[in-house]
Amino acid sequence: MGNKKFLFIFVLILFFSLACNLTKMINTNTPGSQNTEDQNILPSDDQPSDQEMPEQSLSPSGEPVSQPVGIRKGVSTLDSYKLTVEIETIGPSPNEISRIQVQQENASSQDTTFFFVTNFSQTLEDPEPSTSTTNNYQIGNETCSGSDQDGYSYSITEPDQKELQDVLKDLFDFNFLIENPQFIGQEELNGVQTNHFVFQLSGLGVTSGAQVLANQGEYWLAVDGNYIVRYTLLVETSTSPEEINHLKVWVNLEDINQPKSLSMPQGCIDAKNSPE
Repeated sequence: MGNKKFLFIFVLILFFSLACNLTKMINTNTPGSQNTEDQNILPSDDQPSDQEMPEQSLSPSGEPVSQPVGIRKGVSTLDSYKLTVEIETIGPSPNEISRIQVQQENASSQDTTFFFVTNFSQTLEDPEPSTSTTNNYQIGNETCSGSDQDGYSYSITEPDQKELQDVLKDLFDFNFLIENPQFIGQEELNGVQTNHFVFQLSGLGVTSGAQVLANQGEYWLAVDGNYIVRYTLLVETSTSPEEINHLKVWVNLEDINQPKSLSMPQGCIDAKNSPE
């Protein structure tokens, strides 16, 4: 139950940090849930290619800057992108699983933002896996939410609501947990030059006495812009062989400044043309 509460809070943070249509989403109905098979979608690593290195910022010590800017600030400098954030918690029983995937696609030339949330859960009280989805589409001041299964709801955001949304976007950002990063080298990832760092979290197991089974973090920071291109964190602790607490975080930014044409699904168009 604690895992589900943690993930729910995280989703709220992401809505404040990323969604351009937060105010309207609060006032619209959320699509229903359906049981599906568990699918864990993780993008594959990109292979490096020859490309001229952009000039990078250096710290006073001569090392590349290791502190990223927040997600919202980072993506605000891009013309287009697709951002995926996935958080998974398992434990203490292997049958207690919560996984949430948040994906945002943006094309600033179209003033377009698409926002998708998939939530998977399995508990001891309810061992049957359950998956729910939330889809939201915004083009200019037009907003649509829903799914093919549950139908779509279309609306237009008023100018005063748009102003409030802009204020909310500037209030919050999502920063990354990083401690004592070690520079590995420069690599090309998702089409941009990055600085690769690894790190470990301090203090795990000190208070609880739990054994630390995994403590691995790494991230790739754009040379030009200091925004996160990829971030991963794996933490596992245990107080007994039967109880293992697992946390995995995955953040991936792709389609960076690539030509992108986004359009609402047919269901949104039908809802627009057939107002209730």
